[in-house]
Amino acid sequence: MVGATWAPSGNIVVADGLGLVVEAFDSMGRPVARWGRKGEGPGEFRSLMQAMACDDEHVTVWDPALARLSVFTEAGAVVAEFPEAEVRAPPSAGPPRRARLIGCSAEGVYVTSARALPERFREGVDSVAVQIEIAAPGRDPVVLDGYVEQVVMLNGQMGPRPLGTRTLFAVGRDRLYVARTDLNRIDVFSLDGTRLGSFGDGTRGRRLTAEDRTRVLDGVRAAARRLYASYLPDYAPAIAQLLVDDEGRVWVRAFALDQVEPSRWSIHAPSGEVVGVLDLPAGFEPTAVRAGRVLGVWRDEFDADHVRVYAVETASGPELPPLPDGSSVGKRILNSISALWGGILPALQDRGPCE
Repeated sequence: MVGATWAPSGNIVVADGLGLVVEAFDSMGRPVARWGRKGEGPGEFRSLMQAMACDDEHVTVWDPALARLSVFTEAGAVVAEFPEAEVRAPPSAGPPRRARLIGCSAEGVYVTSARALPERFREGVDSVAVQIEIAAPGRDPVVLDGYVEQVVMLNGQMGPRPLGTRTLFAVGRDRLYVARTDLNRIDVFSLDGTRLGSFGDGTRGRRLTAEDRTRVLDGVRAAARRLYASYLPDYAPAIAQLLVDDEGRVWVRAFALDQVEPSRWSIHAPSGEVVGVLDLPAGFEPTAVRAGRVLGVWRDEFDADHVRVYAVETASGPELPPLPDGSSVGKRILNSISALWGGILPALQDRGPCE
């Protein structure tokens, strides 16, 4: 499974990268549509990387192997297909780049990211520039620079640096949020590329202790531990994931070495002000938030993926600042249920007040 998102109707759309199909389910987990198969024709895929709702009627699917975006109705009918190049700025001189679709809007704006690979790498730790491209009908694409991804180059082979800096993205209705994982700072742009500011205190993650390093290396093959250890950074990442909900609030997941503990999320108003803090179950990877429900993928002990929906019941209080729309984020998660494939989940008891 490569992703799950809300369809415009409120159904849940799941992209299956192994079976090369897209499936839609209603709120009770009942299948309502299924489309796609292996191939290169209309409605077919050679790979599946992402599915997202860009407007109020359609589902857009990205196929990196075909470098193609396909737009479907919720019933699976093909509305349009066009090559990735039509929504990207032309690459500058240098090695080719493979873009990744990171967001889109109802106005036809597409946001992609690509690594600008240098002609030559140096052995060991290196940084690769990450370029963000915003394309829309009737205007020249806008390219945002200044972001990086840390890699390790060994004997001509490139891989991500363990706990190294990455660039995170989240696209809302009219804004793009970008963050480096090594700093607690989120940059805010309009969808025409104008920088609107940033929020967060800009602090780094905590310094890795000897115990931290041991815990990280415990999950690495014995033969690779010495090599792996030499490329660990001095500091852990500060943040791990960004999401934007349907009300425009920004969800920021704090980085944690332990994946067995609930993940801590801070919720920010569009202005950046923190309006809530909550925990989500360990092993659950959220992909979309809508109408007080958190959709995502949970992987069990057998590495099987399950789609789960958690209904977040909140208790508001006078000490919580109201959001611009007049709503508020509660003090804590009171309980959490899954409506899909698994029945009722155990309740999450009080996880602590907002900070």
